[in-house]
Amino acid sequence: MLGHPGEETTRKTAAFYGWELTGKFEICDDCATAKAKQASVAKTTETKSDKRGERIFIDSSSVKGESYGRAKFWLLALDDKTDNPTSFFLQRKSETKTKMVPWIKDLKSKHGIVVKFIHCDDAGENVSFEKACLAEGLGIQFEYTAAGTPQFNGRVERTFLTLYGRVRSMMNAAKMPQKMRTGVWTECAATASKNDSLMVTNTKPISSHNQFFEKEPKFARHLRTFGEIGIVTNPSTQKIKAKLADRGKTCMFVGYAENHASGVYRMLNLKTNRILKTRDVIWMKKQYGDYEKIDNKKMATVNNEEEDDDNTVITVSSDDNNSDSDDNNDSKDGRDEDRQDVEVGKDEIGQ
Repeated sequence: MLGHPGEETTRKTAAFYGWELTGKFEICDDCATAKAKQASVAKTTETKSDKRGERIFIDSSSVKGESYGRAKFWLLALDDKTDNPTSFFLQRKSETKTKMVPWIKDLKSKHGIVVKFIHCDDAGENVSFEKACLAEGLGIQFEYTAAGTPQFNGRVERTFLTLYGRVRSMMNAAKMPQKMRTGVWTECAATASKNDSLMVTNTKPISSHNQFFEKEPKFARHLRTFGEIGIVTNPSTQKIKAKLADRGKTCMFVGYAENHASGVYRMLNLKTNRILKTRDVIWMKKQYGDYEKIDNKKMATVNNEEEDDDNTVITVSSDDNNSDSDDNNDSKDGRDEDRQDVEVGKDEIGQ
């Protein structure tokens, strides 16, 4: 439900929000499998901001294989003061400026947060981002790290490592075959990022979301487990209900809807691989693998067969030296990216 954090973080987060924990903490096989090879990254300290949003660290990572929305790149923005993560998903790295500039403007207009510094490497897409900020008169100073020295952007690098570990754990727990893992990786990463903003630890007694936005996230009281199966009301039957027509669709929970009221979920239609945003869900209390009757042995067999077929494996690669010139071969135009509704039509949106 929280995306597989550690026991201490879970207990402190529950205490912060007043949740009652039941049962006994046990070793999680999915976490052990997913996080076994996580490596540490050298730390570098710099002058730390004392204002929320004043300095933002950004970095990008890529995945082998495209999501259902054709996204291949994960752009992560991390606030220096609060460690609040914000995730964006791109088809091409040149989309960095088109995602970041509106976000920075929204922070100022809606939350009174003024970004003054951007800490990043000197890749081409970041240079283009700086030019866009100058053109918009945002007055942001860019702090570039040297090529081939990711340790100098260690804060966001370490956050990537943590979030990728949780993404793998969440997918393992849902017993997802490889094709689906690749298809929904952006949804899983977005949910892991949101969950991380909820966490409370010894060094972070107040969640990063609460510090950054100075309010509790809407989804904090409506948590669900990634990969959970639910029956969603079929919007096409709401006006004219055929007597023998099914009233619902079998869907899988993948995240929380942006810019909606609390309790509105992002649900993946398992037949069409399209996203529905709805609050009308009957939860089946089953994970995807349990619903499809996939055990660990069968999942391993399916994954091996799929890797042989199309070689689409979720793999992290370094983007430190990539630039806009790489974009022409990285993705295709004309497809909506995942966090802006994967090919969602009016008939696919729940009420």
